[in-house]
Amino acid sequence: MQVDNTLTRFYNHLSTVDKLQCANKFDDGISLLPLNYAKHKKNIQVHPFKKQYIALDIDYPITRFEIVKMGFKLPTIFIQNPKNGHAHILYELTCPVSFQPNSRKAPQKLFKEVSKVLGEEMGADENYAGHFIKNPLNKAWTVHTNDVTYELKDFLADSESLNKDYSKAVSSKNIEIGRNQTIFDTIRKIAYQSVLFATCPKEFKEQVLNDCKTLNQSFDNPLTGKEVKQIATSISKWVWNKKASIIANDKQSKKNIGIMGFGPNALQGAIPVNADEVKTRQSAGAKYTANIKSSATLKTLQKAFKELSNAVYTPTQKELAEHTKLGIATIKRHWKSII
Repeated sequence: MQVDNTLTRFYNHLSTVDKLQCANKFDDGISLLPLNYAKHKKNIQVHPFKKQYIALDIDYPITRFEIVKMGFKLPTIFIQNPKNGHAHILYELTCPVSFQPNSRKAPQKLFKEVSKVLGEEMGADENYAGHFIKNPLNKAWTVHTNDVTYELKDFLADSESLNKDYSKAVSSKNIEIGRNQTIFDTIRKIAYQSVLFATCPKEFKEQVLNDCKTLNQSFDNPLTGKEVKQIATSISKWVWNKKASIIANDKQSKKNIGIMGFGPNALQGAIPVNADEVKTRQSAGAKYTANIKSSATLKTLQKAFKELSNAVYTPTQKELAEHTKLGIATIKRHWKSII
């Protein structure tokens, strides 16, 4: 059986994390498992502090050849839902970008900007954070691989301002700060969110320790396991003891009151909001925002189409894209509603 080098690299990338968040159905909850078990799940977490892949969520039917026809590079890994044609696109980077707090900011900024520009031009889901991807190791998806890696600058040939950022990124110096302090400050902030969904101190401590280990592994000179465990114990004890006040002060679940049609009772402090309810409200809020933006985009396109049209001439999709400065994928997605 022939070995797929692309998927082998993907597996090796995941193997640098002790335990990974994963799920078959998000409605059934998220598990924290070693790679040997997590690799069988339909959805899996990518490395949170070492970005080796630019990940995009295409929530409309598309093929990898259509991506190339639209003027984009062929993805390293193309993961498609066979039921609806939607896909996750992964561009593998030759040199991963470190997102630990003491790493260079310029490469991080460039990574975010490239991901944003690609997403906008391709019409990808702008609410997708890239934390979870369709697992290409799972047979539930249709997977195509292309054994090639890219550098961030490969995506920036037509962007003078981003090329300037790239020059700065490769020449700037890494400013080191204490590893202990870095782990403590970074994971403590993450713990304030994860404690909202933890059901017991043991489970919460395991999650904190896993996050600490993952961040520590991204250092050139990692701390010892004993030092990392001491930091994790300190964070988990402190945050768990503050759990009641953290929940009381949590404002995240209050964002979608009223306009989304949810009742206010559970969000006004009388009843704590559980993880499923938070996810439901966040999902509804994201969809509401996306619908508002999509409606505004369609109005812009219809107005531009009218301005460019006359009794004997109808503008092309390319002309409409140039006139509105919107991506060709966005034009194609709205075309039937425009004409």
